[in-house]
Formats: sequence, C-alpha cells, structure tokens
Amino acid sequence: GTFIVIPMCNGYEPPESDHEWSVTVAASTELSGTVEVPEQPSVKDEVVQAFEDFDTNGDGSIDMGELTTLMVGLDKDAWTEEKVWALMQKLDRDRNGRVSYGEFVDYIFRCEADGEVVPF
Repeated sequence: GTFIVIPMCNGYEPPESDHEWSVTVAASTELSGTVEVPEQPSVKDEVVQAFEDFDTNGDGSIDMGELTTLMVGLDKDAWTEEKVWALMQKLDRDRNGRVSYGEFVDYIFRCEADGEVVPF
C-alpha cells in the first residue's frame, strides 16, 4: 500500500499546541500486519527551533542585527539593508525594534495562510 503523511492545519492559529498530523493509508488486500509511521517533528517544534536559531544571543527576541545577519547569510545579493528593514517592519508589530516569539509565529502563520512565501 501507499503511505502518505499530511500535516493538517485548520486555518490560521498560532501554535500553542501541536498541529494535528493525519496519516492516510491507501488500503489494499495485500496490506496486513502493523503499520509503523515514523514520528514527525511537530510544526511547533520546528518554529521554536527556527526562532532559537535566529535569536543568536539567546535574549528571547530577534533584533535588527540578528535579522540582517540571517538574511544576508541566506542571500547577500538579494537582501539589501532596505529589504531587511522592510522585513523587520513586517515582523515587529509592536514597533519596539525587536521581534518576539509571538510576533515571529504570527508572521509565519499569517503568511502561510495568505499563501505568501516566508523568506526563511
């Protein structure tokens, strides 16, 4: 049979708990016995890990320097100072010059729900 693991996300919802994971098994008469599906990392785990990777000084937020280092490291030709600043304006909703975990999660899932590509 065919085994497909599909992450299911019910619209925009900042992940206080893990998103549901659904396993679809295409049944066949030849399928018998126990089916083992490897455990998938949760969306929440992946987002927390990404935030921690970006927060290089470990202070619980991402500042302009950390964001610049990250984006220029991904593609120095594409990420000018102006483009990084524009991204910071999208991320930093309370305008305190730092991106909190909540703002980071909100941005990622808002973009995903809108079909926008998250740049990292």
